[in-house]
Amino acid sequence: MHRLILFILIFFVSISTVWAQGQETGTTGKSFFDKFMETAGQVLEEHAGDVFDEWIGTYKGKITSVQLVQRRGNALILDVSYEDIKRSDGVYIEGDVLSGGMPLNGFTNDLIPISGRRGVMRLTIQRSSATGQMDEWGIMADSQEADVLNSDQIQLSLVRETNKDRPFGSLTYNLQKQWTDSSEPELPPEAQDQTDVVELAEGETMEESDGQVPGGITMKPYIPVGVILAPVKPATPAVSNTATTRTMATVAAATTSFDFYKTAANADWKDSRHGKLTFGVKHQVSQGFVRTGEKGILSTGNSASEILETQPPKSANGWVEGRFPAITLGSNVHFKAVAGFRKGATQSDGATFRVIVDDGSRKTSVLKRKIRANRYINLDGDLSRWAGKKINIILRVDSGSNSIHDYAVWVKPRLTTK
Repeated sequence: MHRLILFILIFFVSISTVWAQGQETGTTGKSFFDKFMETAGQVLEEHAGDVFDEWIGTYKGKITSVQLVQRRGNALILDVSYEDIKRSDGVYIEGDVLSGGMPLNGFTNDLIPISGRRGVMRLTIQRSSATGQMDEWGIMADSQEADVLNSDQIQLSLVRETNKDRPFGSLTYNLQKQWTDSSEPELPPEAQDQTDVVELAEGETMEESDGQVPGGITMKPYIPVGVILAPVKPATPAVSNTATTRTMATVAAATTSFDFYKTAANADWKDSRHGKLTFGVKHQVSQGFVRTGEKGILSTGNSASEILETQPPKSANGWVEGRFPAITLGSNVHFKAVAGFRKGATQSDGATFRVIVDDGSRKTSVLKRKIRANRYINLDGDLSRWAGKKINIILRVDSGSNSIHDYAVWVKPRLTTK
């Protein structure tokens, strides 16, 4: 603050100096402002460079190396190397815990200021009490869900004490961890369940799972103490939903690929209790709900990407469904997805996932699978019988005797050739 005051004083001194010179020389109008800019620029260049650094925030620097020192149930301890620090006064290294690319609440850092242009600082990221925390889906954790929390990345940044909302030099690292409230050393991989990643590519298959590691899933390796972490390379920007919408308006004569995740906002959604639903808007508690999430955690602890959540209304035997725009189907087309539940579905009695084809004369159920809340399965439906025909595809979820915690999700739902 004192430097900002100094800058203001210099600014007004510059005005006074130029005005006095103008009065002595008879300078007025445009020439006065030209002279002012010249004089003020010289004064600021000579005396106020660091003022702009403080005011505008041109602190610079980078994180160069991160070594994992300790893994405890409720903490990670890291040795973080940094260099090329332009100004180190009031600068800290801060760590965020991520799940599915989203920061998790309930973590603290021992913020120790760095010193000098380069050096090494020991950083402890610790979990605070889990009860009452908001998860990455915006759902408050209850006492049944608060004991264990899974994460898959950490993000480290340099941050100024006076401007904490403008971090710099941020890097993200893959580091899977199961967080507990224990301060004891974390168990080795053979003694604990590992979080795996549901990464579905074109043509990839997955076997049914009861929470075990299924076929077709590549687990991220366990990172032991002493390892130097490698930063994650920035992802290639995804195609915008606007471009997808334009593509939908001019669907090719024979569709062989279709992305239900990217086009979910264009479907007609409704539920059994209130009729039409607005995509992405949560209505009354008793009403159904539909939204998408780029990443999230399944009830089995798996992390997944490109998730379409379809939640039935809170009533017995309720349902929610989306009718997608008409397409003319190509040859050998299959519907594929992973069906399951997102994290927090602890009291669900399961739900039935259905894929329905409407060819204008009748509706045919291509897939109908009831899934328990503690598992996920691979869906593969053959649509080849409708090749060359114009159809609408309906994705539907039916609740059981109740719809408590029926957080039903479709992971990467799509049409593709087998």
